[in-house]
Amino acid sequence: MTMRDGRYLILVVILFIIGAVIGWTLNSLYVQSQTAAVSGLVTGVGGGPGASTEPQENSVLSNFREQANSLLREHTVLAGEYVEKILDSEDPAVIKASIDKNSKSIADMMGNIYGGSASAQFLSLWNDQILEFSNYAKAVRSNNSSGKSSAMSSLDSIASNIQNTVNNLDSSNTAARMGEMMREHIALILSLADAYQVHNQPLVSQYESSAFDQAGNFADYIVQASVTAKPQMFK
Repeated sequence: MTMRDGRYLILVVILFIIGAVIGWTLNSLYVQSQTAAVSGLVTGVGGGPGASTEPQENSVLSNFREQANSLLREHTVLAGEYVEKILDSEDPAVIKASIDKNSKSIADMMGNIYGGSASAQFLSLWNDQILEFSNYAKAVRSNNSSGKSSAMSSLDSIASNIQNTVNNLDSSNTAARMGEMMREHIALILSLADAYQVHNQPLVSQYESSAFDQAGNFADYIVQASVTAKPQMFK
């Protein structure tokens, strides 16, 4: 090999190394850019296409959402256990005490949003609801059709009264579906009672699960309506 050939070979090697380094650098930059874009799509942050423009929840809103979901789901579970105890002709006193505590917490939560007087109004209506759940379960147990109809009529009126209460407290009508959400909740508890009475356990489980999920939707609706009505409270 001549000296000229050696120099040419060294030059080729140097150019190969430089090309490899440039290729590796460009590939790394491409991988990083793709990772960032995917991260933006998944998390809704960053500059990638499809990124969400909605702000993340602050701690006040997050805590309120957690509280609402916890309380309404607990209420649903307790209401189901309460009617089952009555249908079994067992003493529901222990569960009733838990229901009363839960009802007070729900009323206080609503009072924090709509004002002190709202707490007492919601508590009264919530207690009326529990009473009519009891009346319905007793009517189912005794196969009293008129008693069932009476309880159902009273529960429908309670749902309307809750809607009217919200409307009176918030003229912007941000919670226009409150009565509808209440009726969905009531219907599931009554259906659960009917299924439990005829010992249809698969149907009971289905209604328990549906009622639990609906309670979460109800809670999220209350949060949404509250944020719309009182945005200053969640800043």
